[in-house]
Amino acid sequence: MRHCDNARLCDNEYIYDDEGEVRGMGGRLLTAAPSAAAALLSASADTGFDVAAIMTDSVKTTQGQIFSVLAIVVPAIVTIVAAVVCINFGLKWLKKIRG
Repeated sequence: MRHCDNARLCDNEYIYDDEGEVRGMGGRLLTAAPSAAAALLSASADTGFDVAAIMTDSVKTTQGQIFSVLAIVVPAIVTIVAAVVCINFGLKWLKKIRG
């Protein structure tokens, strides 16, 4: 454990107390995270808040949005590539005819 003066910044990152434990906002958040997760899980079981259904719905929504964007982007890319290939071929063909 690292020992620093009480409420003194050590290594420019963390504040340590007399026992060498990390104190400050980061330490409080890290210790509160497991209890917050347990509270959310117990609340979801008590109130009928179905996390799995919400996640399934959001995955389906995201997939739908991705596919709708792909339905626009892929044909546009194919059209642009085809136009570039045709222009290049046309210019080479014209050069060949001229000379």
